[in-house]
Amino acid sequence: MLSSSQCGLVASVISAAFTWHPLQQIPWGTAGLWYGALLMALTSICLATQQAVFLNRLSGYSDSLSRIRGILGSQPQFLGRPKADPMPNWDQLYVWQTPIMLLNFSVILFIVGIVIMLVDGLKEIMSSEHRVKVCSALYTPTVPCASISQRLGLR
Repeated sequence: MLSSSQCGLVASVISAAFTWHPLQQIPWGTAGLWYGALLMALTSICLATQQAVFLNRLSGYSDSLSRIRGILGSQPQFLGRPKADPMPNWDQLYVWQTPIMLLNFSVILFIVGIVIMLVDGLKEIMSSEHRVKVCSALYTPTVPCASISQRLGLR
């Protein structure tokens, strides 16, 4: 289960990223993606905390495991098979996965915002004297990736 501290760590990284540059210098796409990522991370904190409190309260009962199985799944009734394996309740699966997926989408939005900020910064410094440095910085990581993909036969 996702802990609130993991979500809080992502939210603090995103909010700290706003201090890298003044807000007026950050591209509007980056700021929008980072605000969206922050909102998703905070929502993930709320949902993960609610789920943790729910499971903590449910664990106080003597039959807590059977109650959890009853909430998360259902017993299908087949003719001729009185004791069938429990089937997951798909609605509950989506509900319990929501904090994790919100946190994943938050990280993706944050990374896309960083990429937009880097591309915007590269556009500004693309003058004739910096062109060689920028090209070497962009193409250097692709050489090992190309050789690895060629060895694995991905081309």
